[in-house]
Amino acid sequence: MTKWMLVGLYIQGSILLLIVYYGFFTGLVAAETKITEIEGKVEEKYLQASIDNYLSNYDVHQEYWIRMENGQSVKLTASLYEGIHPGENIKLVQVNAGTMIFKK
Repeated sequence: MTKWMLVGLYIQGSILLLIVYYGFFTGLVAAETKITEIEGKVEEKYLQASIDNYLSNYDVHQEYWIRMENGQSVKLTASLYEGIHPGENIKLVQVNAGTMIFKK
């Protein structure tokens, strides 16, 4: 009798662990696939100096930004920044792997 109870307990425990692992891994996948879409007209382009401090070693580098017509500002890479001009209608799609720009 106790042998069957122990087997049932192991089965219930393994089912519970499978459910927990499934929830954990699907949560990780959902976090990896975050997509942000911004659409509109580019109002202006601007550069901003950023200062990094790593263990008291200071470094200054340029950040490339665009401001959309609706007031949203987006940080871009230098190559994407160079390909955009003020007044263009674009659709910007940001995922964890990078940024894509579609010109309209």
